[in-house]
Amino acid sequence: MFISLDIETTGLSKEHDEIIEIGAARYDDEGKLIDTYQTFIKPSNPIPEIITHITGIKDEDLKDAPSLDKIVDEFFDYMENLPIVGHNISFDTEFLSEKGIMLTGELLDTLVLSSIIVPGLPSYSLEMLTNQFEIKHTEKHRALDDAMATADLFIMLKKKISEIDSTTLSDIKSVVSRCNWPLKEIFLNAKSSFDSPEKEEYEYLPSTVNLPFSEKEILPIYNKEGPLSKFEDEYEQRPSQIEMTKKIIHSFDDKTNLLVEAGTGTGKSLAYLIPAAFKARQEKTKVVIATHTKNLQDQLFNKDIPVAQKAISDFIKSGEEKPFITTVLKGRKNYLSGKRLEQFMEKSFLRDHEVAMLLKVLIWRTKTKTGDMEELSLQGKEYYSWNDICCDGIKCPHSNKEYASACYLMKAREMAQNADIIITNHALLLNDTIGPSQVLPEYKYLIVDEAHQLENEATNALSINLTVDIMQYPLKRLQEILKRFPDHTDDIETLIHKIEIFFGLLGIFYEKHIHYINSISDLTLHEQFFTSLEWNKVHESAENVTLLGEQLFKKLHAFTEEYEDDELAKLVSFELEAVAETMRKTAFVILEKGVSDFGKSIVWVYRRFDGVLGISAAPLQVSEHLRGTLFHDKESIILTSATLTVENRFEYIKNQLGLDETFKEAILPSHFSYPDQVEIVLYRKLSQPASPGYFDQTCEIIYSTAIENEGRTLVLFTSKKAIEATYLQLAPRLKAKGIIIYAQNVSGGRNKIIELFKRDPEKSIIFGTSSFWEGIDIKGTSLNCVIMQKLPFDPPDDPIHSTRSNLYQDPFFQYQIPRAILKFKQGFGRLIRSSQDSGKVAILDSRILSKSYGQMFINSVPEGIKVNIIDDLV
Repeated sequence: MFISLDIETTGLSKEHDEIIEIGAARYDDEGKLIDTYQTFIKPSNPIPEIITHITGIKDEDLKDAPSLDKIVDEFFDYMENLPIVGHNISFDTEFLSEKGIMLTGELLDTLVLSSIIVPGLPSYSLEMLTNQFEIKHTEKHRALDDAMATADLFIMLKKKISEIDSTTLSDIKSVVSRCNWPLKEIFLNAKSSFDSPEKEEYEYLPSTVNLPFSEKEILPIYNKEGPLSKFEDEYEQRPSQIEMTKKIIHSFDDKTNLLVEAGTGTGKSLAYLIPAAFKARQEKTKVVIATHTKNLQDQLFNKDIPVAQKAISDFIKSGEEKPFITTVLKGRKNYLSGKRLEQFMEKSFLRDHEVAMLLKVLIWRTKTKTGDMEELSLQGKEYYSWNDICCDGIKCPHSNKEYASACYLMKAREMAQNADIIITNHALLLNDTIGPSQVLPEYKYLIVDEAHQLENEATNALSINLTVDIMQYPLKRLQEILKRFPDHTDDIETLIHKIEIFFGLLGIFYEKHIHYINSISDLTLHEQFFTSLEWNKVHESAENVTLLGEQLFKKLHAFTEEYEDDELAKLVSFELEAVAETMRKTAFVILEKGVSDFGKSIVWVYRRFDGVLGISAAPLQVSEHLRGTLFHDKESIILTSATLTVENRFEYIKNQLGLDETFKEAILPSHFSYPDQVEIVLYRKLSQPASPGYFDQTCEIIYSTAIENEGRTLVLFTSKKAIEATYLQLAPRLKAKGIIIYAQNVSGGRNKIIELFKRDPEKSIIFGTSSFWEGIDIKGTSLNCVIMQKLPFDPPDDPIHSTRSNLYQDPFFQYQIPRAILKFKQGFGRLIRSSQDSGKVAILDSRILSKSYGQMFINSVPEGIKVNIIDDLV
């Protein structure tokens, strides 16, 4: 028997919020419902409006309900110390425990179980899972209905365990049998219905097709009734696409560089893919194509590349299905190391999150061809555990031929060596410019799509972030490996303790000085700080940490040389470089960047939302690094995006990326007829964003627009606080009109929100912040209005952007406005995704009319669009 349990509360804080409903359902061993339990609980305070909106529970529903202490005995009697099933069950039991109700039954979490059994889903919320598996779930966010839906999910997941092949299930049983893990008995009692399947591997064979390279040989593919028209859905001949193709052909031929802004609808992916394929096969060389977003990477590999391969094959009549070979290559940390997985499985003790991660990987390993962690859906601490089994270049034996067959990174690199076109991301492209160990093979031609993000990604690649967990992690891993050598583990424990002291002193420094500046969480370091007593103590502590780290490294290095043939010594050697790297980063940030090289870096101390203290360093500029590494040794570089110019000029992006006169420029108009498809709406009487009446005014405009459009609206915000406040104000009112708001961080993450919206756009709207301003592709009538609540300026206290802006004579017009305009253009581009789309873009920021720079934003969108200035707010 088991009981499925759910509670509804007035909030997420078990210390301050209250329980308002308990629902439970009891099931027999066959999974048949025996009986149910449901009760409202009367809280001591009114129910928050947002909770009423989510649950439907009102204060009047609870006026005659018992208090919590009145139902404790009957609730305990019902639970009977039986196993308790729940979705994220620890939330429910910890909340009950805080209120004095200590449940002792075994906890069986369907959130954990579902993420193991069916890895790779975009979301594991109960709502998404019941929809995915067609489980009855009528009254969502009501305790009894949630409990019964969870029970049905649990029963279904138990049945799916039998679909795991026998070898994998045997490995799983071997792992869980050594652990005190709540879900272990479910797997130990399971029987497999399947033998281990033969795993299909990717072929590594290179192409043998020879392709010429000239306009005459390539451009006919784009003809109105040419090869592309046979394989691309709704193909249209686009003058801008052909012009872009010509310019890329000339750049490749002339060995020159090109900066090209290609408006949405140009078809830029196929404009660069086809000449890239011809050039790669003509010269027997490689072309690397780098994107910023996973969405575009997936689009290229799964949609555009197959179309290009079919079109070229049809055009040259080769008979080969793949006249050019492509592969995706990502950073080391993305790939599973089979050898390290084996080592990890042999650990004598595994924490709950380590077991969950390990079981996910064991099941997924039988299906994956790539070993890429992005196919998994790791949660929270599972990401830390992935560090123990991935091909991280510092710690992984991937370069050792003994282990190569078990390493997915080696397989990926072998595929890249035989590929003509390598698809990668900005992060790997830029990380490959740092340090001696590169992942990408040698290449001559580079195409960077979504190039407006290149500066941000270069900043990330060159940045350092240190927290106590990050610094202690490699040491604790060494401790685990060396537990039979107490002398070494004592040394490691000493260093771990010194790191804790370092962050304690850093915290004292932070707390003293954060009060003197206008910042909530970030303390940017300036030279005047370095003479303070608190900083001197931080500096001295950092010296102690790095000195001890160097001594430990030398001692353990000597150990590995003494026992070089021992398997344990090999493991220590693999991990030891991570310790050295951590010490180098500490010295770099504190001992060097904080003083001697301060003029080239931005250093700041911060406190995360969960209270964790950290210190970060970022480059003041990335242009010099890009010029000296990424841009200096290529025969031709193409940088493209739909948003590279500010008022039709490339000066800003060229300055930020360090581009010289070798980069030719081109602005290609969109294929779409924007004057016929889009209207911009502005509001003359809107208050200034900082004024008291602004919030209520914008809420009314969003409300009336959502009603008028019957949902089908994307509202873009510049802060999470604005989303939450607007959601609280509008969610109940719009729900009464049959329209649901899917708000970022309130309704779920990005993928879940987009999926829910696409299911029923006529009855829903999206509230999103930064990640929703780009990379969202919703075509057709599902989306016909984009609202920008404010112009997208960077937060004034952002350490990186506030410091970089000081490099300019006029920071606002030379730095802040160009950055905002590029993001504004991205937000504007969310509306029109095909020639059939239409709608309006509403801007709820009065500065676009009242300030002199407002016209610069209007000038940044395609010409000829009607601007409708409305006098009435609604």
